[in-house]
Amino acid sequence: MTKMIKSRINALEIENAELRRENISLRDQFAMAALTGILTRSATCFDKNGFQSLAGYAYQIADAMLAARDDSTEN
Repeated sequence: MTKMIKSRINALEIENAELRRENISLRDQFAMAALTGILTRSATCFDKNGFQSLAGYAYQIADAMLAARDDSTEN
């Protein structure tokens, strides 16, 4: 492995350990991923007053992802 790959793996392992230590739920992780997408898509069209709405949307998406996950495990 190259030095860059080893460094990236190390960084991901550290991030994973931090997430576990903070007891971040799967819902929180889904919301983080959703928020990243929301911000990437709308980075130029929101103001600071809209942050609460964006965070709410992220959790709505996370809830939908969890529901879809539950539905797929029932089949």
